[in-house]
Amino acid sequence: MRNKILAALLAATFVALPTASFATGWQFGVQGGGAIPTGDFADIDAETGYIFGVLADYLFDETWAFGANFSMAGNNHADVGVTQNIPGGGTYTLDEDKYTTTQIGVHAKYMFPSGGKIKPFGILGVGLTQFKEEYTETYTFPSAPDDTQTYEFKADQKFGGRLGGGATWWLNEMWGLGGEADYNYVSQEGGSLTYIALRAGATVKILGAK
Repeated sequence: MRNKILAALLAATFVALPTASFATGWQFGVQGGGAIPTGDFADIDAETGYIFGVLADYLFDETWAFGANFSMAGNNHADVGVTQNIPGGGTYTLDEDKYTTTQIGVHAKYMFPSGGKIKPFGILGVGLTQFKEEYTETYTFPSAPDDTQTYEFKADQKFGGRLGGGATWWLNEMWGLGGEADYNYVSQEGGSLTYIALRAGATVKILGAK
């Protein structure tokens, strides 16, 4: 049922777009910033991490664009490096615990009409998300060698959604600098993967004939 809803949302996005006869060209961008865990993701003590990505938009007119995006976010567990005492006189240390979230998707962007060089926009997207955890832990006991093990967990790819907004400051007709904040949601087995992404980036526009 969830996948049917996402498919309907994507179909509605296509319907909302104007016809290609108003095309003004392409724009490409790179983004980087922070990924802030929320909900179930924050409950497992994931810390704020990084996010970077690339995107390509086709401009249908001065207000609508449709495009594709790729992003990767990385977060660490809050207990990395903490040593705990365990029964038997030993210790346990979480040496490393990394969460990696990779997303590829499509989006629709609406640029609000405004004068001047700063152009605010809203963005709605859907896509496939891959979540992976890699961690290393060490057990120590008296009169015994340290026991260090590394594990990897990779979840199945899941459909997810993205909703946010931002603004681009156009330095000229070709180059722009901007910022964006968006909420990302992916349903997972036994919970959900949610985070807020704060992104800054640069955009280059390749103009075409109308």
